[in-house]
Amino acid sequence: MFFMKRTIILLACFISLTSLSENLFPAGIPQQAGSLIIDRNLSKKFFAGSLSYLIDENSSLTVNDISSTSFQDRFSYTGKGELSFGVTRSTLWVRFTVDNTEQCPVEWFLEYSYQLIDYVTLYVPGSEGYKEIETGDRKLFKQRPVPYRTFVFPLRTPPGKHTFYLKLRTQGAMTVSLVAWGPSAFQSESALESIFFWLFYGLLLGIIMYNFVIYFPVRDPSYVYLGLLLFSFAVATMVNNGLVFQYFLPDWPALANALQPFSIVMTCFLCLLFVKNFIQLPLHMPGLNRVINGFMVILAVDMTMVFYIDYFYIIQFSIALGTALLVFLIYVAVMALRKKLQLAGYNFFAIVLIVLVLFFNMLRASAVIPNLFWLIWSNYSVSVIMAMVLSSGIAYRVNYIKREKESALKSLREADKRYKALVEGAREGIMLVTDERVVFVNNSIVNMTGFPEDHFIGKPVYDFFTGAVSEMNLFRKDTAARAGEQSMLLQQEAQMPTADRDILDIIISAAPMSDNEGVSSVVTITDITELKRAHDIITRQFHEIQLQCEEVDTVNRELTMAHTEMFRAGRDNPLWRCPCAGVLPQVR
Repeated sequence: MFFMKRTIILLACFISLTSLSENLFPAGIPQQAGSLIIDRNLSKKFFAGSLSYLIDENSSLTVNDISSTSFQDRFSYTGKGELSFGVTRSTLWVRFTVDNTEQCPVEWFLEYSYQLIDYVTLYVPGSEGYKEIETGDRKLFKQRPVPYRTFVFPLRTPPGKHTFYLKLRTQGAMTVSLVAWGPSAFQSESALESIFFWLFYGLLLGIIMYNFVIYFPVRDPSYVYLGLLLFSFAVATMVNNGLVFQYFLPDWPALANALQPFSIVMTCFLCLLFVKNFIQLPLHMPGLNRVINGFMVILAVDMTMVFYIDYFYIIQFSIALGTALLVFLIYVAVMALRKKLQLAGYNFFAIVLIVLVLFFNMLRASAVIPNLFWLIWSNYSVSVIMAMVLSSGIAYRVNYIKREKESALKSLREADKRYKALVEGAREGIMLVTDERVVFVNNSIVNMTGFPEDHFIGKPVYDFFTGAVSEMNLFRKDTAARAGEQSMLLQQEAQMPTADRDILDIIISAAPMSDNEGVSSVVTITDITELKRAHDIITRQFHEIQLQCEEVDTVNRELTMAHTEMFRAGRDNPLWRCPCAGVLPQVR
């Protein structure tokens, strides 16, 4: 949680820096901008210490106004080579002085290296006043002075000092990044830069194609989501570095501008989709998964509104939403690490890389970080590393899952062997019935009935029993389904014919179960023929003994009656009297 708090505080500072960046450079610093010295040996120079600026809140000033003496003291000086003002609609005027120390005119290039500026107007001093050269990303690409991804002005400056003015208007981030080039140095740098760009995008394209191709044998959607994420990220970087305006949409500047917020939102959307699948959030963290679903709905709405809402508002909303989302992704990564999910450490590292790369691009789009060569190319390098790490991470996860499946399959095979040994070795007959048809019988049923296994498979189960089985609907779908829901064991006595035309007395025990193939029952058949025969013998012997007992009881009653009659007769006959007669018991 401590790490999470520090991350949130850091990102909040960046957001505050973005919103307050217009006030970062206070006016009225009592210093003056120096001159940029050029000569015939000019290679590459930055404008550090040579820039001063004036903010035109109402966009009402002209070059004649700001070049007049009354406006010279209103320019502010920062001493920096780059100026950033965040997202603003105000017009910015930039003043700089060039000192040609040669005795002849010097040809050179002025590059405005921030690609996402709506209108850039350079006012070049001349004998008849200021010459206006206008360009920007709202203009057709063919209207640019030099056909290049940034805004380049070819200039020819006479000897001496000359003051230039740059007028900037935009609905997005306002940043000033100027570079003075010698013509040969610019050509060499642009050629080398092109090599690096196409190497970067070639690697990224190779990784994207790898993810799409590897999906078909593996069937893991993470590869598709990562491929789409990297493609969207590539589009976003091409918008930021101007390649979209140069190569893909040179005649559609409005669409190319709309691609910036759209690509940011789309990249965040695909990032969420990838993280959901990569960490398997619905399974491990359903609560956070619902939050991500809410984010995705908002992002989807944002993507549709990009083409209808004013760029000034949609770009700020998209960057703010993307920043909040990246903070949430860090939280998801920390929670995955704390829960010790599968590959949690790898997940954390991968998400942190994604957040760093996306957050850097959003900060650059909002003009918070400078437009430095080493910083930009460091981001490109980290982007390639991120793509490779994520691809290898998916491969590692797939292999991990594959090993788990192989281990589970091995255990399943062993369990299947034990199950078959148990089923085949059982004394009772075992039958599997699906949708009232027999799909399996064990050897005990074959031995019990004398019929081969093929005699049973695929036939209605009622064909093999006589008695009241069909009347009680023991194997009907609805009966089995209800019994399965209540975990009931259905039992019934029946009879089963054999191949020798004999009849076996059996007990059928059916345990219903439901699967994807329908309602099934595991049926155990117990042969009780001998038990019934023994039961019949015992019952018959019991009845015989009962009859014998009744006969003995009858004889006993007859003897008792005869004995009683004898005593009665002796009591009345004097011949039977004797001295001991008085002690005989008297029979009443």
